[in-house]
Amino acid sequence: MLSKRFQAAMLSGTLLLTCFAPLTEAADHAVLDIPGEPLSKALSDFAKQADISIIRPRISFRDGRANEVKGTFSLKSGLFRLLKGTGFDFEILSPTAVRIFRTVPKAPPIKEASAEISFLPPLVEEIEVTTTRRKDFADKLPYSMSVTSGASLERLFGGSTNDAVFKIAGLAATNQGDSRNKIIVRGLSDGAFSGRTQALVTTYIDYARMLYNAPEPSFKLVDISSIEVLRGPQGTLYGSGSLGGLYRVVTNKPNLSAFEGEVTITGEITDGGAPSQDYTAMINIPVIDEKFGVRAVAYYEENGGYIDDIRLNLNDVNDSELYGARLATKLKLWQNGSLTLGVNFQHHTADDTNYYNGALGPLLRDNYTQEPRYDILRQPYLTFEAETSFADIVSTFSYINRDMDNYYDGARAVPKLTDLPLIPAAFEDDRHIKTISNETHFSSKSGSRLEWMAGFLLSHRHENIIASLTAPGSASFAGLGPTDVLFSEDLTDNLDEAALFGETTYFLTERLALTGGLRWFHYKNSAVSLLDDVGIGAVREASGEQKKSGLIPKFTVSFYENDDRLYYLQIAQGYRLGGINLKGPTEITDELDPGEDGEAPHTDLEALTTFDSDKLLNIEIGFKHKFMDGQLRITGAAFYTRWNDIQSDQFDAAGLPTIGNIGNGRVIGGEAEITYQPTPTLQIHANAGWNASEITKVNNQFGSGVGAVEEGHLPGAPGFTLNFAGQYEFNLWRDLNAIIDVSYTYVGRAHLLYEVNDAKRSDAYHLGSARLEINKAPWKVTLFAENLFDTSANSFAFGNPFSLTDIDQVTPLRPRTFGVRLGWRY
Repeated sequence: MLSKRFQAAMLSGTLLLTCFAPLTEAADHAVLDIPGEPLSKALSDFAKQADISIIRPRISFRDGRANEVKGTFSLKSGLFRLLKGTGFDFEILSPTAVRIFRTVPKAPPIKEASAEISFLPPLVEEIEVTTTRRKDFADKLPYSMSVTSGASLERLFGGSTNDAVFKIAGLAATNQGDSRNKIIVRGLSDGAFSGRTQALVTTYIDYARMLYNAPEPSFKLVDISSIEVLRGPQGTLYGSGSLGGLYRVVTNKPNLSAFEGEVTITGEITDGGAPSQDYTAMINIPVIDEKFGVRAVAYYEENGGYIDDIRLNLNDVNDSELYGARLATKLKLWQNGSLTLGVNFQHHTADDTNYYNGALGPLLRDNYTQEPRYDILRQPYLTFEAETSFADIVSTFSYINRDMDNYYDGARAVPKLTDLPLIPAAFEDDRHIKTISNETHFSSKSGSRLEWMAGFLLSHRHENIIASLTAPGSASFAGLGPTDVLFSEDLTDNLDEAALFGETTYFLTERLALTGGLRWFHYKNSAVSLLDDVGIGAVREASGEQKKSGLIPKFTVSFYENDDRLYYLQIAQGYRLGGINLKGPTEITDELDPGEDGEAPHTDLEALTTFDSDKLLNIEIGFKHKFMDGQLRITGAAFYTRWNDIQSDQFDAAGLPTIGNIGNGRVIGGEAEITYQPTPTLQIHANAGWNASEITKVNNQFGSGVGAVEEGHLPGAPGFTLNFAGQYEFNLWRDLNAIIDVSYTYVGRAHLLYEVNDAKRSDAYHLGSARLEINKAPWKVTLFAENLFDTSANSFAFGNPFSLTDIDQVTPLRPRTFGVRLGWRY
């Protein structure tokens, strides 16, 4: 007979087991009743019924429906049944937490002749983008866009924007040199010159706008996650200055779980020019595992010159130097919340410009002074990112401090502005720009029929410009002095901008969606100029002001025939804010009224002239197709753009800058991209862009004065571009592998000026490159050749505004260049 004590223990144990049995059953199994409903709602219902938390990516209504799950299931079997065939999979993190993720597309079949697993990063990989201010995959978005992954950027060798344009459809750039260039998309060009009009393509680094009315900064593409190019006006999403679209560089963020490091050393030789060198380094340190990390990038680049100045007796005058660094620190605040604090810094110097005098022969010129350039950019920023069950949140505070100092040979301007003969003179354009801004946006992640995004922008921009023309020794001429400065203008310009923007997408069905967007903006621009002019004889002050508010709409219809077919129609607007001109010097002539009683000559200096905002309307249709399980992808779009009150940077008869509104115009065109990966070791990519422009109306004296005529052209943009690239991987011996990479680019010709009969234009040209990479982890060696055909075409018929009408200015591509690169990565 059992003791009473033992019986009591047995009874207690039985009661405990009875009490905990339901809990154990609940933890392992759950009674589920989930119909075949939209995937996002099904996951939400699953989480409630199974009493678990689910971490998931943004899921759209177009991602389809989950499978029906009814009955008692374990967590694993229930999720498997729910997600089977949906393109999503799961990972059980704990008994009460699950992570949902998209499955990786099936790789192309491996031929028997190549049994090795490819180490070549696929061109056809799915790339998640945030350019549309929500996380999504590029091939699912009803936009004409190109996304170049960091792996594909390897072929740029840490180049800049000017290198990237040869790889992206519909993208072009003027070839004045790094940090001097102007990006052009779809032939939307207001002219070939970079000045104080706002850029036609908005440039972003991560979530911060990098420029307003300055040349593209040409950030070095080192340790980059991707480049995202969004074509067509993006006035709703990105506001003023995005008429042609968006160019966005996405950097690699700190890795909080692993140490990383990389070093590269590059040496180059150029036919007929000086040698070049390049050094880059990256280090990533997870200071506190999964909580806090630091990532730092540093680089130095020296590009040897290849143009000789026979008057100054200088060889290879156009050499340049670039150095910079990026530092980012990331703090994980909670599971789906983080704070990134960082700074971008870059300093570019060029001893001279990149054009020569065609009358003297190839790569020769005879300037009176050198034309150096200095560009320093500093950008601290703070970005907060969070994911909630309601929305994703991104807020970025950015401060940009950029100093640009340009010098031009101004000798030929002296006799045009004064009674003096042609004497050596230098024109300096010194610009200091400071911008502080905050951009915040919220985007839904519900996956219901209605998706939305909303945000705001606040920005203050302060610019100071000092423009001067100095002729050494001119003070000794009668009536001049006391200094050698013939003209000086000090302009202070302030711009305040605010905007509210939003987009909503409603799915009529899982295959058909409507998107509407709207942006409200308001800006105020004021400027004051102090002018010290030999034609006036005294310092005078002038001022100007303008402000404006407006609404910018967008509408899109998208049809998802199936997971591999997308068609869309989009109607969108873009705009640029107006602005205020420099006053400019007063030309000395015998007819200038000398004034009374010894007063300064009579001039109208009280007001600075302004130029109006411009606006365009774009209509486009496009498609995105995938074939052969994603091995072959084809995208394309055709567009019609109507552009009113076109702003344009031009130069007056003396070569000094001025801005006005030309009139109205239109552009039609299209682009296509093809990516094919028949095997894991072979990848092919090709793209082409075509456009035709026409001026439809010249509505003021400014437009007529620069030669614009109806049925004339818009200058600065090539009419046709074509790019081809191929990569092939093979095994050399054991674990020694190799990659052959070849590329070809064709760029059509473009006019420099609005004048229809003017002969100044860039040439059409062919450009080829090749590389051979040999790697054995962690080392790799790359041999490469750029401009294989040694193309000597005129890529941009401009270099100096003061001699533009006097000499045949030719801007060549860098002559054929050979190089070797040594890299190590941990």
